[in-house]
Amino acid sequence: IFILTLMVPYPAEGRGRPSHHLFIACKISIATLLLSGFFSYPLRNLPLLVILFYCLAVVASLGQQRALYTLTIGKGQQFLLAAMVTVGAILFAKDQYQKYQSEKQWTHAFNLMRRNQHERAYNEYERLMPVMCYNKYFLFNYGAELTLMQRYDQAIEVLNQNLKRLNNAEAYIYLAHAYDQTGQYAKAEECFLMASHIIPSRLFPLYSLAWLYIKMDRVEDAVRVARQVLTTEVKVESEITNSIMIELQELVDYYGME
Repeated sequence: IFILTLMVPYPAEGRGRPSHHLFIACKISIATLLLSGFFSYPLRNLPLLVILFYCLAVVASLGQQRALYTLTIGKGQQFLLAAMVTVGAILFAKDQYQKYQSEKQWTHAFNLMRRNQHERAYNEYERLMPVMCYNKYFLFNYGAELTLMQRYDQAIEVLNQNLKRLNNAEAYIYLAHAYDQTGQYAKAEECFLMASHIIPSRLFPLYSLAWLYIKMDRVEDAVRVARQVLTTEVKVESEITNSIMIELQELVDYYGME
């Protein structure tokens, strides 16, 4: 598609005309959007999607390709089509406005959590849930906040719903913590392992798993995992990674001698 877009012939008016410059600009825009698709998701962005369709329309109308067929519609059909497009545009605009307002309220709820106003934040998140349940980032954020509010059963429900849309290590870590706090150790173990498999170089999932094994009286497994982390090359040293290494070394020194 990228190559074919660049091969579309110039408009019949020829070089140097205003339509020629518009034609070239639209071709470059289409090629840029298609090329960016190798590295990101440009077509998930509504403004970029509108630009793409506009550029495609310009290229189709100004190019030298012959139309395969022509569709003719009467005035009544034109009026009906215009009415349908207008109603659709109004409904779409209303939906987008509601999403915009919901995201503003989401930001407000997030800031309430940062100010430790947990009850108000919880009420805001609950009110937004029916509207924002389509948004994977909202679900992740809400599930994470629920764990901080120690509403673990509800956090498990929301985070499991989020994993159907956003499968990342952070979501598994929060879910594992919620399972741990509700005594579902086997599921917590599974989630910590999954988070570790997603980002093998990350220390925190295995660090948490080692202490989970201690809680489960699986000392040998805890020592094994701790030694695995201690032999892992730390890519970015920080106070947190140093603290993890110190704690796991103490775990090995204490339990490894038994």
